[in-house]
Amino acid sequence: MSSDASDASSSGPKPLEVLLLGCSRVGKTVLVRHFNRLCEDQNADLSGADGKREPLSMSTEPTVGVEIDKMTYRGVTFVMREVGSAMMSTWESYCSNCAALMYVIDASNKAQVSTAAIQFLNILRSSKFHESKPIMLILNKQDVRHCMSRLDLASLMRLNDITKTVRNDVHILETSAYTGRGVSELLGFTTKVVFTLQKIYGLQQQLHH
Repeated sequence: MSSDASDASSSGPKPLEVLLLGCSRVGKTVLVRHFNRLCEDQNADLSGADGKREPLSMSTEPTVGVEIDKMTYRGVTFVMREVGSAMMSTWESYCSNCAALMYVIDASNKAQVSTAAIQFLNILRSSKFHESKPIMLILNKQDVRHCMSRLDLASLMRLNDITKTVRNDVHILETSAYTGRGVSELLGFTTKVVFTLQKIYGLQQQLHH
């Protein structure tokens, strides 16, 4: 858990939450490490700090429980809540409080795609996951040789059929948590999503006052 996570409950507007889900060993934890590093690097640039950084660790163990990280990037603060695959049966209970969903798929693991698709559909069909919540579908491990193409994954997961049954905005992005490819773009996109939601929620609060 990030040392900043406790600040999420401090005074002031509560940061919006992005829920991070995915099957075992799809790369969720390393993606979060990249996000934290990008936030740290941005803060270092703003403060003029200069120094060598340790290489980002790629070593992980399956997440047991919930990991919470509070992040600020490009002036936008949000909370990333990663729920481990071991808690798959309870994923639905975390859908109510999130503002957006980031769902990670291992594009190199064809055997896992059916399970990933079933769990993704279960979330979308959940009464706790509102149709207004945007979804970022992350096709990770693009660095792995012979990984499935975006078209192959869409076909195997029947994404066209799935997305036709929901009103949520579904954004598909490709990344490699190992090489870092597409990660800064993903964090930037996430920041834009959160910023847009903040404005919408702010207007809704004004209308109710």
